[in-house]
Amino acid sequence: MPLENVSVLNVRSADLDFSNSKGKVELTNYQSGDNILLSIVGYHDLVVTSEQLEKQADKTFYMLKKPVLIKAAQVTAFGRNESLSEVPRQIEVIGVEEMKFLNPQTSADALEASGKVLIQ
Repeated sequence: MPLENVSVLNVRSADLDFSNSKGKVELTNYQSGDNILLSIVGYHDLVVTSEQLEKQADKTFYMLKKPVLIKAAQVTAFGRNESLSEVPRQIEVIGVEEMKFLNPQTSADALEASGKVLIQ
C-alpha cells in the first residue's frame, strides 16, 4: 500500500521532500554514496543508500509498521482538556491492562464493557 507524506531526506545535502498520494517522490539531487532517510509516523525509519537505489529496478521500498504507544487518553464530554479535580462529575479511570483485556474498537465500547458507565 503506498504511503503518502513520507519524509524523504538526503542526509548529505539536507534536501527534504515528501511522497505524494501514490507514495511517489522525485529524487533528483542525489550522488553516489548518499543516504536517503525515509520516515513517517507509525513506521520504522528506513535508510536507503544510493547503491540500493541504483540496483532496485522499480525503486519501490517497503517500510515496516511500528506500533504507536499512547500512555494515556482523556475522553471528555466538553471537547477540551480538564483537570480531574475541576470536573464536576464522576470520573472513572480505565487502566492500560483493562483496556488490553477489553480490546474495544471505540472509546464508547471500552466504557460500556468496563461496567462502570452506562452508554445510551
